[in-house]
Amino acid sequence: VRLSDGGPNYGRVEVLYGGTWGTVCDDEFAKEDADVVCRDLGFPEATDFYHDAFYGPGAQGMPVWLDEVGCKGYESSLKFCPHAGWGVTNCDHAEDVSVRCLG
Repeated sequence: VRLSDGGPNYGRVEVLYGGTWGTVCDDEFAKEDADVVCRDLGFPEATDFYHDAFYGPGAQGMPVWLDEVGCKGYESSLKFCPHAGWGVTNCDHAEDVSVRCLG
């Protein structure tokens, strides 16, 4: 996981799948999901999260990899959280999620 178009502890959430970076678009992205992202990046927790391309949409041609992410908050990575399936989405880059991590 990485954060793009922000800084070391904030930005658009992007995940690597099959050697290609893509975004997470989820209008129900929650604090538990954001906390998992931040911990995966070495931060203790998320302080804010957004689901409206707050730090800009993913690049044209970049896939949307995850939607309907349902972390419980204890997972070590988004890939271990329930989701709709890799590349299975009903949204676009206008709903790309972003986080701000404590740190």
